[in-house]
Amino acid sequence: MNSPAKQPCILFVFNHYLGGDGGEGVVVKNEMQALKDHGYSVYYHEYNNRSFRKFSFSSLFTPANLFFNAAAFIRTWLFVRKHKIDVVHAHNFHYTASPSVFWAAKIAGAKTVMTVHNYRLFCLNSLFLREDRYCFDCHTARSFATGISAKCFRSSALYSSALASSTMLHRKIGTWKRKLDLIIVLNPLMRQLFMDIGVAADRILLKPNFLVPSLHEGIEERKDFFLFAGRLAEEKGILHLIETFRRTGKNLIIAGDGDLRTWVEQHAGGEYPFRGTTIKRITRAVAAHVQSPGFSFVMDRRHAIGAQRSQKRRCRYYRRTFSQYGNAHTGSTERLFV
Repeated sequence: MNSPAKQPCILFVFNHYLGGDGGEGVVVKNEMQALKDHGYSVYYHEYNNRSFRKFSFSSLFTPANLFFNAAAFIRTWLFVRKHKIDVVHAHNFHYTASPSVFWAAKIAGAKTVMTVHNYRLFCLNSLFLREDRYCFDCHTARSFATGISAKCFRSSALYSSALASSTMLHRKIGTWKRKLDLIIVLNPLMRQLFMDIGVAADRILLKPNFLVPSLHEGIEERKDFFLFAGRLAEEKGILHLIETFRRTGKNLIIAGDGDLRTWVEQHAGGEYPFRGTTIKRITRAVAAHVQSPGFSFVMDRRHAIGAQRSQKRRCRYYRRTFSQYGNAHTGSTERLFV
């Protein structure tokens, strides 16, 4: 009698953002839970970027970690070997985890997957936005010279130079082309960007974010207001949104956290940040990105619970129907075991 086949072991790697994780953190949790529900063994490594915020002993290694974090390399290699990990799946490695996790995984014998949520590998500020206009100069020139001179990363020429050097180094040594078995992108633009730098098309999988089922349960009535739910950061358009709603007099509720939370609390007036499940009872959701987002997770959630969409003129995003990809995140990893 044959013994049942062993389900693959997957290690997720996620580097938290200083200003809050926003939708990316939700996506990671959803994917991990979906895989567990399908019988996979799932592990999780997390990193943070606190060394960017205040000086400490660990911050002395911050510039070097942008290029290659030796500690993350050793941690990943040992963990993969000890637990016989089959796949290492990173959702965000900037800036502490670094691409070292991919090198460690490959050397230890695991397959590697990266889900790309923004354009950081092609634009230093990840927004394709400079001086209030769309900017693709660095990608078109295959050089970050413009981004460095414009201080696009943290408004610093030094930080911009360091990030640009790290990104170009890993392009030249083939990290994205040879150390990643699969790159998951959220929209066609991301796919094209990777192909532009030489990544083979068969290593790129287009798979928008998905939602957990049964979001309609318990909804008997909806309240008439607009909801902004997301990370409170300038690139999310929250400043323009508040000013717009002040002029219209419409009812806006803000849900989220981030670097601008204090400003929002002080200037939003009748609009207030909150956390909870009120999103289930809304009639309309509003997105106000001033950049080209990878995938609007809030808009996808709005679609699933039946709320209307309201979108500012400058908002750009790609929307895909959740049902096209099923209720589980098994496709992107099962492909590696064929």
